[in-house]
Amino acid sequence: MIWTPVIRIPKKDNTKNSQLRDVQEIEQYLEKEHKVKLEIIYNEKYLECINELREKARNTTQEMKSPIMRLLQIEEKLKNNYKK
Repeated sequence: MIWTPVIRIPKKDNTKNSQLRDVQEIEQYLEKEHKVKLEIIYNEKYLECINELREKARNTTQEMKSPIMRLLQIEEKLKNNYKK
């Protein structure tokens, strides 16, 4: 998996620089040469997944071992404490 919050999608297919095309080429290379299926989580899908993780963190009371999940858990707790 590759998670990235932003991949710019060009307006034209023939643009010289394209993040999306570059990532797709990496994806194709890995599948062809190494038989590895890469899942790319980006833009709207990234936000959806992060929001799902935030929801899980919000509803979990025990200390989470994953540093990312622990950070989300703390942020959600702080957000709830300062809502007015």
